[in-house]
Amino acid sequence: MEGAEVFDTLQNVIRTLEESGASSFWGKEAQETLKEGKRYLKTNFKSHVRPDGTCVDHCTKFSLSDPQNDVFTRECNHSHNTTCTSCCQLDEVLRDIMSMFNFPRLHLTDQQQNQVMFDVNHAVETINVWKAHLLWTVNQEQAKQEALSVLNEEAVLIVMDWAIKYLPRRYREQMSDVYGKRGKSWHVSCMMFNSGEKEYSVETFVHVFDSCT
Repeated sequence: MEGAEVFDTLQNVIRTLEESGASSFWGKEAQETLKEGKRYLKTNFKSHVRPDGTCVDHCTKFSLSDPQNDVFTRECNHSHNTTCTSCCQLDEVLRDIMSMFNFPRLHLTDQQQNQVMFDVNHAVETINVWKAHLLWTVNQEQAKQEALSVLNEEAVLIVMDWAIKYLPRRYREQMSDVYGKRGKSWHVSCMMFNSGEKEYSVETFVHVFDSCT
């Protein structure tokens, strides 16, 4: 969610740079590229991610391998000889925004420059974390499907997580009821098992704690 929000921060940075001397033509193109990059990450990026991707931004084997730990490294049996236009355009516009600070006609106060540089650096880091999260999501879903494909009638796949929030129990719930649920910790366990003839059933167990770390 934060990854999507920092695109708005970058739009504000571009407007600040335009007001301080940057070309309005550059600013318009940069904002359009940012819009396309955000749309790409929210829609088509995950569909391009796969273990045998020939683009380094899409290859899960390459991107998720730890170069310092052989246990968490997988060698690619293919070459990364293609580039993704959408990924390259997003990287390029982020570099352009960073390089704009060296534009000689730019007039920024020290306070403005420090704030803008902080916003840009934070945005670039957050966008990279968002892309990494999308990669992890695709890889985790593939692992889940592989586990389900070999699940027999004597095994069960359990997915456990903490619920984000306590949802309303009835229509137009009163605020007093909403505040009464604050501090409740929800732990959800979804158990998937093979019920025969390649059909899967799900049993869900919810544990609610008054206080839990």
